[in-house]
Amino acid sequence: MYRLAPLLHDKAVEVRGAASAGIVRAAGDLALDQLYLLARETDPRPARAVAAELGAMSSAPSAEFLGHMVKRDNREVQLAAARALAGRTDAAARAELDSVKTSSTAFPELLAIANGSAPAAGPVAGPTDQAVIALQDLMAHHKDQAVGWIVARFPGWAPQEAIDVLGAWLVRQTMPAAAQAPAPAPAATGPSAAL
Repeated sequence: MYRLAPLLHDKAVEVRGAASAGIVRAAGDLALDQLYLLARETDPRPARAVAAELGAMSSAPSAEFLGHMVKRDNREVQLAAARALAGRTDAAARAELDSVKTSSTAFPELLAIANGSAPAAGPVAGPTDQAVIALQDLMAHHKDQAVGWIVARFPGWAPQEAIDVLGAWLVRQTMPAAAQAPAPAPAATGPSAAL
Protein backbone atom coordinates (compact mmCIF):
# COMPACT_ATOMS: atom_id res chain seq x y z
CA MET A 1 0.00 0.00 0.00
CA TYR A 2 2.75 2.45 0.94
CA ARG A 3 4.61 1.83 -2.31
CA LEU A 4 1.49 2.68 -4.33
CA ALA A 5 0.57 5.78 -2.27
CA PRO A 6 2.92 8.22 -4.13
CA LEU A 7 1.20 7.26 -7.40
CA LEU A 8 -2.05 8.77 -6.09
CA HIS A 9 -0.48 12.16 -6.90
CA ASP A 10 0.59 11.24 -10.44
CA LYS A 11 -0.30 13.61 -13.29
CA ALA A 12 -1.87 10.83 -15.38
CA VAL A 13 -5.42 9.97 -14.38
CA GLU A 14 -4.88 6.37 -15.48
CA VAL A 15 -2.01 6.01 -13.02
CA ARG A 16 -4.02 7.59 -10.21
CA GLY A 17 -6.94 5.28 -10.94
CA ALA A 18 -4.83 2.14 -11.02
CA ALA A 19 -3.01 3.16 -7.85
CA SER A 20 -6.26 3.95 -6.01
CA ALA A 21 -7.79 0.61 -6.93
CA GLY A 22 -4.51 -1.20 -6.28
CA ILE A 23 -4.29 0.21 -2.77
CA VAL A 24 -7.80 -1.07 -2.02
CA ARG A 25 -6.95 -4.48 -3.43
CA ALA A 26 -3.73 -4.64 -1.43
CA ALA A 27 -4.95 -3.39 1.94
CA GLY A 28 -8.75 -3.50 2.01
CA ASP A 29 -10.30 -1.30 4.68
CA LEU A 30 -6.87 -0.02 5.78
CA ALA A 31 -6.57 1.71 2.40
CA LEU A 32 -9.72 3.81 2.74
CA ASP A 33 -7.96 6.60 4.67
CA GLN A 34 -5.42 6.89 1.83
CA LEU A 35 -8.17 7.68 -0.68
CA TYR A 36 -8.92 11.22 0.53
CA LEU A 37 -7.72 12.60 -2.83
CA LEU A 38 -10.50 10.69 -4.59
CA ALA A 39 -13.00 13.34 -3.44
CA ARG A 40 -11.07 16.00 -5.42
CA GLU A 41 -10.97 14.00 -8.66
CA THR A 42 -12.98 15.53 -11.49
CA ASP A 43 -12.40 12.54 -13.78
CA PRO A 44 -14.67 9.61 -12.79
CA ARG A 45 -12.23 6.84 -13.80
CA PRO A 46 -10.32 6.57 -10.49
CA ALA A 47 -13.58 6.43 -8.51
CA ARG A 48 -15.02 3.80 -10.89
CA ALA A 49 -11.92 1.64 -10.43
CA VAL A 50 -12.18 1.97 -6.64
CA ALA A 51 -15.91 1.18 -6.71
CA ALA A 52 -15.19 -2.04 -8.60
CA GLU A 53 -12.72 -3.11 -5.91
CA LEU A 54 -15.05 -2.12 -3.06
CA GLY A 55 -17.83 -4.08 -4.72
CA ALA A 56 -15.86 -7.27 -4.10
CA MET A 57 -15.58 -6.57 -0.37
CA SER A 58 -18.14 -7.15 2.40
CA SER A 59 -17.05 -4.92 5.29
CA ALA A 60 -19.09 -2.10 6.80
CA PRO A 61 -16.37 0.55 6.23
CA SER A 62 -16.15 -0.31 2.52
CA ALA A 63 -19.96 -0.09 2.21
CA GLU A 64 -19.92 3.27 3.98
CA PHE A 65 -17.23 4.52 1.58
CA LEU A 66 -19.41 3.46 -1.36
CA GLY A 67 -22.33 5.25 0.31
CA HIS A 68 -20.30 8.48 0.30
CA MET A 69 -19.45 7.90 -3.35
CA VAL A 70 -23.15 7.56 -4.21
CA LYS A 71 -23.65 11.08 -2.84
CA ARG A 72 -20.86 12.62 -4.95
CA ASP A 73 -21.79 15.26 -7.49
CA ASN A 74 -20.80 13.07 -10.41
CA ARG A 75 -23.34 10.88 -12.18
CA GLU A 76 -20.81 8.26 -13.35
CA VAL A 77 -19.32 7.91 -9.87
CA GLN A 78 -22.78 7.61 -8.33
CA LEU A 79 -23.78 4.87 -10.76
CA ALA A 80 -20.53 2.95 -10.27
CA ALA A 81 -20.90 3.08 -6.49
CA ALA A 82 -24.57 2.04 -6.62
CA ARG A 83 -23.77 -0.89 -8.91
CA ALA A 84 -20.98 -1.97 -6.55
CA LEU A 85 -23.37 -1.83 -3.59
CA ALA A 86 -26.07 -3.70 -5.54
CA GLY A 87 -23.62 -6.47 -6.37
CA ARG A 88 -22.91 -7.10 -2.68
CA THR A 89 -24.99 -9.20 -0.29
CA ASP A 90 -23.87 -7.83 3.09
CA ALA A 91 -26.22 -5.91 5.39
CA ALA A 92 -24.08 -2.74 5.34
CA ALA A 93 -24.32 -2.52 1.55
CA ARG A 94 -28.09 -3.10 1.68
CA ALA A 95 -28.45 -0.29 4.23
CA GLU A 96 -26.52 2.11 1.98
CA LEU A 97 -28.75 1.17 -0.98
CA ASP A 98 -31.86 1.72 1.14
CA SER A 99 -30.70 5.28 1.84
CA VAL A 100 -30.52 5.86 -1.92
CA LYS A 101 -34.17 4.79 -2.27
CA THR A 102 -35.27 7.52 0.14
CA SER A 103 -33.01 10.24 -1.26
CA SER A 104 -34.77 13.21 -2.84
CA THR A 105 -31.80 13.82 -5.17
CA ALA A 106 -31.58 10.31 -6.66
CA PHE A 107 -32.13 10.26 -10.41
CA PRO A 108 -34.10 7.47 -12.17
CA GLU A 109 -31.12 5.29 -13.14
CA LEU A 110 -29.76 5.42 -9.60
CA LEU A 111 -33.16 4.55 -8.16
CA ALA A 112 -33.51 1.65 -10.58
CA ILE A 113 -30.22 0.19 -9.35
CA ALA A 114 -31.19 0.71 -5.70
CA ASN A 115 -34.61 -0.89 -6.25
CA GLY A 116 -33.13 -3.86 -8.10
CA SER A 117 -34.99 -3.10 -11.31
CA ALA A 118 -31.75 -2.36 -13.20
CA PRO A 119 -29.13 -5.04 -13.70
CA ALA A 120 -26.21 -4.68 -11.30
CA ALA A 121 -22.81 -4.62 -12.87
CA GLY A 122 -21.33 -8.05 -13.16
CA PRO A 123 -17.90 -8.88 -11.86
CA VAL A 124 -15.11 -6.91 -13.42
CA ALA A 125 -13.49 -8.85 -16.19
CA GLY A 126 -10.17 -10.28 -15.11
CA PRO A 127 -7.07 -8.75 -16.62
CA THR A 128 -5.23 -10.58 -19.34
CA ASP A 129 -1.95 -12.09 -18.30
CA GLN A 130 -0.20 -11.09 -21.53
CA ALA A 131 0.90 -7.68 -20.28
CA VAL A 132 2.32 -9.08 -17.04
CA ILE A 133 4.14 -11.88 -18.87
CA ALA A 134 5.60 -9.41 -21.38
CA LEU A 135 6.73 -7.12 -18.56
CA GLN A 136 8.33 -9.96 -16.61
CA ASP A 137 10.24 -11.04 -19.72
CA LEU A 138 11.49 -7.50 -20.27
CA MET A 139 12.46 -7.12 -16.61
CA ALA A 140 14.49 -10.31 -16.79
CA HIS A 141 16.63 -9.10 -19.68
CA HIS A 142 16.16 -5.36 -20.28
CA LYS A 143 15.08 -3.40 -17.20
CA ASP A 144 15.49 0.01 -18.86
CA GLN A 145 13.24 -1.02 -21.73
CA ALA A 146 10.66 -2.34 -19.24
CA VAL A 147 10.16 1.17 -17.84
CA GLY A 148 9.63 2.63 -21.32
CA TRP A 149 7.27 -0.21 -22.17
CA ILE A 150 5.08 0.52 -19.12
CA VAL A 151 4.98 4.27 -19.77
CA ALA A 152 4.09 3.81 -23.46
CA ARG A 153 1.26 1.32 -22.86
CA PHE A 154 -0.16 2.39 -19.51
CA PRO A 155 -2.83 4.83 -20.81
CA GLY A 156 -4.44 2.13 -22.99
CA TRP A 157 -4.87 -0.51 -20.32
CA ALA A 158 -8.09 -1.26 -18.49
CA PRO A 159 -7.84 -0.43 -14.75
CA GLN A 160 -7.55 -4.09 -13.69
CA GLU A 161 -4.73 -4.75 -16.15
CA ALA A 162 -2.93 -1.56 -15.10
CA ILE A 163 -3.14 -2.63 -11.45
CA ASP A 164 -1.66 -6.04 -12.23
CA VAL A 165 1.17 -4.59 -14.31
CA LEU A 166 2.03 -2.01 -11.63
CA GLY A 167 1.94 -4.79 -9.04
CA ALA A 168 4.29 -6.93 -11.13
CA TRP A 169 6.68 -4.00 -11.41
CA LEU A 170 6.59 -3.16 -7.70
CA VAL A 171 7.18 -6.72 -6.53
CA ARG A 172 9.81 -7.55 -9.14
CA GLN A 173 12.60 -9.75 -7.87
CA THR A 174 15.72 -7.73 -7.29
CA MET A 175 19.05 -9.13 -6.31
CA PRO A 176 19.89 -8.31 -2.69
CA ALA A 177 22.63 -5.71 -2.35
CA ALA A 178 24.72 -8.14 -0.34
CA ALA A 179 24.71 -10.61 -3.21
CA GLN A 180 25.93 -7.93 -5.63
CA ALA A 181 28.84 -6.71 -3.51
CA PRO A 182 32.07 -8.68 -3.77
CA ALA A 183 32.92 -10.71 -0.72
CA PRO A 184 35.53 -9.02 1.51
CA ALA A 185 38.98 -10.54 1.34
CA PRO A 186 39.90 -12.59 4.42
CA ALA A 187 41.97 -10.68 6.92
CA ALA A 188 45.66 -11.47 6.73
CA THR A 189 47.24 -13.07 9.76
CA GLY A 190 50.79 -13.75 10.75
CA PRO A 191 53.94 -11.66 10.32
CA SER A 192 52.97 -10.18 6.95
CA ALA A 193 49.77 -8.68 8.47
CA ALA A 194 51.82 -6.30 10.62
CA LEU A 195 53.47 -4.80 7.54
